[in-house]
Amino acid sequence: MSVFFPVHRPRVGLSFSEQGLALVELQRGWRKLEIARVAERPLPEKALHPSATEPNILQREIVEQELRVLLQQTSDRTVALCLPDRACHLAIFPFETLPPRDRDREPILRWRFQHEEHVTLGGDAQIIQRVFPVPRHASGTTATEKPEGQVTAYVLAMAIRRTVLDQYQRLCEQVGLLPVSISCAALWMFDFYRPAMVQAAELLFVHQAADSMTCFAIRQGVPVFCRSKARRLGQGDPRREIQSTVQFYDDLYPHGEAAPSAGPIPLYLVGDGPSRSEAPWSPGGQASWLVQPIQPDWKTLVGARSESLQTPEALCALACAVGR
Repeated sequence: MSVFFPVHRPRVGLSFSEQGLALVELQRGWRKLEIARVAERPLPEKALHPSATEPNILQREIVEQELRVLLQQTSDRTVALCLPDRACHLAIFPFETLPPRDRDREPILRWRFQHEEHVTLGGDAQIIQRVFPVPRHASGTTATEKPEGQVTAYVLAMAIRRTVLDQYQRLCEQVGLLPVSISCAALWMFDFYRPAMVQAAELLFVHQAADSMTCFAIRQGVPVFCRSKARRLGQGDPRREIQSTVQFYDDLYPHGEAAPSAGPIPLYLVGDGPSRSEAPWSPGGQASWLVQPIQPDWKTLVGARSESLQTPEALCALACAVGR
C-alpha cells in the first residue's frame, strides 16, 4: 500500500463516511482534469461508524452491497480511498534534527503521539508521514523558535490502527478493488485546495465534516499546527469551534514577527461552516487576528464541463481521485 505516494495515479476516487459512499471517476485531459462520472449511495444508520479505536464497518454486508451497486458502471478497479477523519489520528511535530529515513522517524513519531498527543497506538498501527523542511529564509518568521533550539522541519503524521485500516482494505478486495492510495478526508482536501490558496505569510485551512473539524495552520508555506475535534452529527456551533481552535493556536504560537502588517488572515473553509459572505471576525478580540472565511471553488481545479458535486462526500472522492 502507498498512502501519500501511489504507484500510479488512479482515475477513481472512493470516499467513505457515516452518511454514505461516493465515487468520482476522472477523465485526464491534456491540459485539465474533467469529471467523467459521479455516483453516490447512502448508508443506513449505524452501518458505518468512524472510530480510531473501534471497528468502523458495523454492517459489512450492507456496506458491501451498496459498494457493489456503486461500482456497476466502473471498469477501473484501481482506486484512491478517502477515509473519515475520525478513523485516524493527525498531528504535526517539529524537529530540530530530522532522521533522514522514514523507518528511523517512525519510532520517534510513535513516542511523540503517545507523550505529546496522549494517543496510545498499538503495535499494529501504521504511521504515515510527510516532511516539510523549514525554508532558510523563514527562520525567525515562522514558528521555528523553541526554547530548546531551532526547528528545521515539521512532520505531518497520520496514525491509523491496522485493525481499522484492514476493514476498509478487505472490503475493497472483496469487491475487486485495488486501493493504491489511502488517506483521510482532511489531508486529501488540504492537498486538493492548496493550488487555490493564496501564498500568504500565514493562513488557516479548516475541513469541517458533519462529525468533526480539522484545522491546519500554515506559516511561510509550512504546516506548523494541526488540531482535530470530534462532535456529534448536526450538533455544535461550527463557528465557535473554529474560534476556540484559532485561539488555541494563537496561544501556542504567538505571532511575534510573523504578525501581519495589515489585512485579515485568510481562513479557507471546506465543508459545513461559516459562509464566505460573512465579514472578518476575531477569535479573541485581537485586532491582529481578524479571520476572513474563504470558500474555495472546486470548479477552478477541474474542467468546466465536469459534472456537478452535490455533497461533501463526493467532493472528498474528487479530492482523492485528483491526488497530489
